[in-house]
Amino acid sequence: MSEFVNVKSEIGRLRRVMLHRPGIELANLMPDYLERMLAEDTPDVRRAGEEHDVFASILRSNGVDVVYIEDMFTEVVRDDEIRKKFIHDFVEVGVRGISLERAIAEYLESIPYDKLFDTVAKGITREDLNGVKVKPKEEVSDVIREKCGAKMVIKDSKYGKFLACPNFPKCRN
Repeated sequence: MSEFVNVKSEIGRLRRVMLHRPGIELANLMPDYLERMLAEDTPDVRRAGEEHDVFASILRSNGVDVVYIEDMFTEVVRDDEIRKKFIHDFVEVGVRGISLERAIAEYLESIPYDKLFDTVAKGITREDLNGVKVKPKEEVSDVIREKCGAKMVIKDSKYGKFLACPNFPKCRN
């Protein structure tokens, strides 16, 4: 009888497992997430990595094929069409605000495919977006501004959409 990691399953012995080695994303955890993780402080990234390496080594020594999500992701997003679809879906699902959506999409499109996983995993900060020059898209409405006669535009903010005069700041209330 061979020795192996004792993982009970109705399917059988663990043959392959997908892992992610902890990285910078741990240092960037927000306090709300720490509470949900039942953690009192930000985890030690170095130590978490070391513990992960021991765990992965135990799996390998027991005949388990260890694959990393980072490697699989990088292989898949090497295809430009899939990469663009991922960025689109990532922004559509996880970002609020039209201008911010475009800024993050533009930023992610500038990241080489082999750095995209780490960029997304660590989280995107305002500093990351500093070099992105996205002009907010404005939709023209049918509402006429009485003061100047211009058609009002629909703008987007963190509080939602609102009507604004396209002649601001020349035209004020």
